[in-house]
Amino acid sequence: MMPLSPQASNVCDTVKISRLPPEMVFNIFRLIPPYHLRVLRCVCWEWKCLGEHKSFEIAVQNSYGKAVWERHYGEIGDEPLFSKKMWRMIDRECAVQVDPKINGCVFSRLFILIPQTVAESSYTLDLLEKLLEFPLKGTPRSLMVTEIARERVWRDRGSSYWVMTPRELIPESLHKSPSNIPEFLTRYSQTVGCKHDCPTLLEGITILVLRNLKGGSEFPVDHPVYCKEKVPLGPYHVQAACWYNPFQNRVLVIADASYRSGILPIYRK
Repeated sequence: MMPLSPQASNVCDTVKISRLPPEMVFNIFRLIPPYHLRVLRCVCWEWKCLGEHKSFEIAVQNSYGKAVWERHYGEIGDEPLFSKKMWRMIDRECAVQVDPKINGCVFSRLFILIPQTVAESSYTLDLLEKLLEFPLKGTPRSLMVTEIARERVWRDRGSSYWVMTPRELIPESLHKSPSNIPEFLTRYSQTVGCKHDCPTLLEGITILVLRNLKGGSEFPVDHPVYCKEKVPLGPYHVQAACWYNPFQNRVLVIADASYRSGILPIYRK
C-alpha cells in the first residue's frame, strides 16, 4: 500500500465538525448510544439545540440502559447502538395508545437494554435474582420462579442488545387464550411496520423491573405479561407469564391457565 501524500494526510485536520451541516451532525449523533447523548449536549450551544431534537429526547428519556443498570446493579460494559429501524420507529406513532396525556403517542415506546454481563457475570435468571435481592441502590425485590420454569428460560443471544416495547399491554389481548398470541402479534407487526414477538421470561422480567426503577410501574397488577416459554402444569404445557407486584416488591413467574395475562410485543435489535 502506497503512503498517503502530505496533502491527503492533512484532510481530516482541515475539516472540523463545527463546519459540517446540521443534518450531517444529526446523522452522526444517531450513531451514538443514548448514554452518551447526555454528555454531547453539554459540549456547546449548537449541540445542545441539536440534541434536544424530539428523536433524541425520546431516546434519552425512554431508554433504560447503561446508566440505569450501573446505578442499581453494576457494570455492564459498553452500551450498544440503536439499530436504524429503532430510530425510524421513534418518529412513528405507536399502535398502543392508552394514555391521552402522552404527547404524540411516540413517547409510549420504551427501550430496554438486555445486557450480556452484569458485574462481569453472565446475565441469567439466577444472576437477576441475586441482583434484585441485593441492589446497589433502591429497594430490594424478590423473584419467585419455579425450578421447572427456570429450566426453560431462553437466552438465544451472546451479546448485549436493545428491545423496544410499548409502555402498555395490547388492550384487546387481555383475558384471551394464548392461542391468540400469533394473531395479535401479526396484526401489531403489520400496523407498526416491523416484526414483533413475545418477550422471553428473562426479557419480560427485565422490562418489568427496569421500568419500575425509573418511573414507577404502569402495568395493571392484575395482568401478567405472556412470555415465549411454556411450562408444565399437570398433564399440560401452558404459557408462562411474568407479573410484577409493586405492593410486595415481587416478580412472579406463573403458568397462566386462567388467561389473566396480556401481550406486550417487543422488537429486538
